[in-house]
Amino acid sequence: MSDPRPPQLELQIDSVAFGGKGVARLNGKVFFVPNSVPGDSVKAVVVEDSGRYATAKIESWTERSSLRQTSNCQYSDLCGGCDWQEIPYKTQLEWKRSFIESAFARISKIATPININMHGSSLEHSYRNRILLKARVSTTGNLTFGYFQRSSRDFVSVSKCDIATNRINQFLTELIKKRLPKLPNQEVKFRFEIQDLPLYQETEGHLALSVYDPDSKSLRAEDIIQYFSSFPQVKHCIHVHNQSDAMALNFDSQNGLNYLTLSGIFQQVNVAQNHVLRDYLNKLILPLNPKRILDIFCGSGNLSLQFAHKGIFVKGVEFSKKAITMAKLNLEKNNIEASEYHSFDAEKFLLREIKERQSYDVIIADPPREGMLKCLDSIVKINAKHIVYVSCDPTTLARDIAHLLKSNYEIVSVAGFDFFPQTYHIETVVCLRLKNA
Repeated sequence: MSDPRPPQLELQIDSVAFGGKGVARLNGKVFFVPNSVPGDSVKAVVVEDSGRYATAKIESWTERSSLRQTSNCQYSDLCGGCDWQEIPYKTQLEWKRSFIESAFARISKIATPININMHGSSLEHSYRNRILLKARVSTTGNLTFGYFQRSSRDFVSVSKCDIATNRINQFLTELIKKRLPKLPNQEVKFRFEIQDLPLYQETEGHLALSVYDPDSKSLRAEDIIQYFSSFPQVKHCIHVHNQSDAMALNFDSQNGLNYLTLSGIFQQVNVAQNHVLRDYLNKLILPLNPKRILDIFCGSGNLSLQFAHKGIFVKGVEFSKKAITMAKLNLEKNNIEASEYHSFDAEKFLLREIKERQSYDVIIADPPREGMLKCLDSIVKINAKHIVYVSCDPTTLARDIAHLLKSNYEIVSVAGFDFFPQTYHIETVVCLRLKNA
């Protein structure tokens, strides 16, 4: 009888790909191996074969990479949140630079090497001001919380998160010590998000929590909210499906501007690095002397509010109504009158701008991970002298940049910003200018 198990391969990991998987090559074929890094030697089996490449799962280790150091996190072998807790930060930045370089070479088809100015995070740990946790409440009222195990849906209970802020971890320490007063008649599962409000780093009472519906009626979201609200450091706690109770919260301040948020709304999780990015854009865009700026996928005005504050006309568009509510409130609270933000589909909004013959000197675009392929033709027709493209995915960025390069734009500069140490994620900023403008 033949052995039904897939054959075991001996693989040498020689590089790492965007997405965090190690890369091995054997007999002309590429293998992507999760949880591995260059220098690892492993025995693995193929779990998915796509022809020219395959994904393989590690079954045992022959040799571990000399790059690996003692992890700063006691859960890093199990938790799926971080990729590189054992890897020196300098090496992480080198890999992230290579992700951008590789994407531009493979997808944008840029033959000459691009000079990428990398901006590492000032904090390698304790930087993340928002985390989403899975939670369990036992019949005795004890609360456990954590994340999913890497590459599975298995629950990993944690007592702290290495990349979360100190204030979040202090709150988690207190949660472990106490019990919920309302006891369910069976184990109840739910999710909750903790957001640190970093404007108040030296004070208590400035965490915002959002609670998702429990999976059992024996414990209500309202019971959990009441429990969380009893902690003095919790500024605000809401049920995510009842946002009518949401209130604007002071979130951040920089260069004379105040930025507000709502509990549960998207904000950059690394505030210090967000300040670096804003300052970079300030130095990049102001010398261009723009009179009109279009901010596509503007969120709550994170990147463009500073230009409106300087008297430049800014028009922002974002699909999320909650984000635009905050953007408008940010204009109001900072006494900015000559700019506007709109809740609208970006693709349709751009078509309207073209029809109305609106013109802009600079376009800022900060799209989601899938990029903005459907918007590119309209962006080109607007004919802005400069485009500043902020991206969280080098591959979709390189695809979109290739389109713009074919449409009479050229690259001025490329910079990488690491918002997420210990993970493979990287933000990239590309400045393009219209040829012969």
